[in-house]
Amino acid sequence: MTYDYGKNLGYYIKDKKRKLSDEFLLTVFPMLMLAIKTIHDANLLHLDIKPENILIRPGPDPLLLDFGAVHPYPRTKQWKPGKVLTRGFSPPEQYPADGDVGPWSDIYAIGATIRTCIERRPPPPSPDRAIDDNLTPAIKAFKRKHNYQLLEIIDAALEINPKNRPQSIDEILGMMQEI
Repeated sequence: MTYDYGKNLGYYIKDKKRKLSDEFLLTVFPMLMLAIKTIHDANLLHLDIKPENILIRPGPDPLLLDFGAVHPYPRTKQWKPGKVLTRGFSPPEQYPADGDVGPWSDIYAIGATIRTCIERRPPPPSPDRAIDDNLTPAIKAFKRKHNYQLLEIIDAALEINPKNRPQSIDEILGMMQEI
């Protein structure tokens, strides 16, 4: 095992002196999504994407960490899911034992992570949002402060209904290429 130098993304978010610019986000997240695409192409889901699980190496070059929650996709009958939940980052379908998780579940966590980079705090927990969604859309909350298409990506990824989210990393990467 090699040792990689860097700091986790959570460190950068907590550092109030450091503004996480659109340029930073549009450099780090497409590379991160390519790594997640590799995981999905192997019929696996990460299911624990959050700032503390993203190491930012010099460059900035992201490295996705903590594969303890990885599960096969699609599910098999033998699969007994373990539950790893992170308030604000886990999508609603990840909470019930029989939830329909898929690539769209990791996409929710990506959207929550990007929004956390901008807002410096995670979104409300998804079960709370499913009952009463009072999260102001990023397009409205951060207009004129951040790239409009980036804000659209965040809002699409954070849709409570998994069917309304981008269904694959390719879809969200396509949205990013338009920026």
